[in-house]
Amino acid sequence: MSRFELSVDRAAFSKALKTATTGIRGKSPFKVRLHFGEGLLFVSGPGAGADIDASGHWPGAVLIDGLAAKGLAARLPEISPFVLVIEDRRLKIGGFGISVEAMDIAPKSADIVLGAGAHAVLLAVQRHGEPAVLASIGDAAVEKARREAYQAVNMAFSYLRDFGVRRQDVELCLEASIRRQVVAERDRD
Repeated sequence: MSRFELSVDRAAFSKALKTATTGIRGKSPFKVRLHFGEGLLFVSGPGAGADIDASGHWPGAVLIDGLAAKGLAARLPEISPFVLVIEDRRLKIGGFGISVEAMDIAPKSADIVLGAGAHAVLLAVQRHGEPAVLASIGDAAVEKARREAYQAVNMAFSYLRDFGVRRQDVELCLEASIRRQVVAERDRD
């Protein structure tokens, strides 16, 4: 298994985490993304981000549960700089670690507003591609949006089946509507 290490300033990393987790509360499905390149660690969340000086070797991108990242700022070592370590799908800092998703290639993230609903998430997937959306908000938020869309399709189907409409017809209608909205946005730009 690969091991990655990155040296960061404690105060700068703490401030970047606080900025990236602003607005994350409760059972938030959002992720915080750590992406390193050209001597900078970019720490981004669902609405804010900050970059800080860093040095070392890092995977393309690392996604951390938003609530775990929010609590991380209070648990940083007192020394500065300190080392972030990625090993065995865990971010290790000092004597503790949290689970992360490490990506070898860092897809460009998509800006999605905090608390975005299923419609906005599915539009973002169509607009930017699934890897970019996953890099921004994580798989839990995308799966939640898909579940909500599935429930909406089921409800529409339950009303329309007596008219000979198939479930597949409703799914295709939803997919076409999302594609049409993205094309209309591009045409306006």
